[in-house]
Amino acid sequence: MAPGLRGANRTGKIFNGDFSGNLLFKFLKKYNISKNYTEFEITNNIKCRITNAVKCLPPNNKPNSLEIKKCNVFLSSEINKMRNLRIILTLGQISHNSTVIALNKNLSEYKFKHLKKHKINDQITLINCYHCSKYNINTKRLKISDLDNTFKLIKKLLHF
Repeated sequence: MAPGLRGANRTGKIFNGDFSGNLLFKFLKKYNISKNYTEFEITNNIKCRITNAVKCLPPNNKPNSLEIKKCNVFLSSEINKMRNLRIILTLGQISHNSTVIALNKNLSEYKFKHLKKHKINDQITLINCYHCSKYNINTKRLKISDLDNTFKLIKKLLHF
C-alpha cells in the first residue's frame, strides 16, 4: 500500500504511527518476529523487513497504475537485496500485484486471494492477506483472527 497520511508519510517510516502499523507491530511482537520499529533501522541480522509498493502518499490514498509502475523498480531492488528472503506477506491486492511483478512473475499465475500461499521458488513463499487498515478491520473484511493466523503461519514457516 501507499504510505499513510498520519503515519508513514508524516514520519518517513513505513507503518509507523498509524492504526495499520500499530496492529502489524502487535503481531510481529507477539510472534517474536520483531520487537519494535527500531529493528527495521538496523540491517544486521534482520528477521523481518517492511517495504511498500508506492513510496509516497497518492491522492485519496489510491495509487494509480503509473505511480505503481514507477515505484516497482525500487520494490524490485529492495527484494533483490534480501538474499535470505523466505517469506513475503502482501497486504492487499496492490501490494500483491506489485510484488509479483517485482519478482518477474506472471500475474495470471499468481492471483491474489486472501490467506493464500504461493510458492514463488524453492526459497520464497508469498502469502496474501487483506490490508490491515482500520476500514478493513471495522468492516470485518479482515478479522483479527485472520491476521493472527497469518502471523502464526509465518512463524511456523520460518521455524523460529
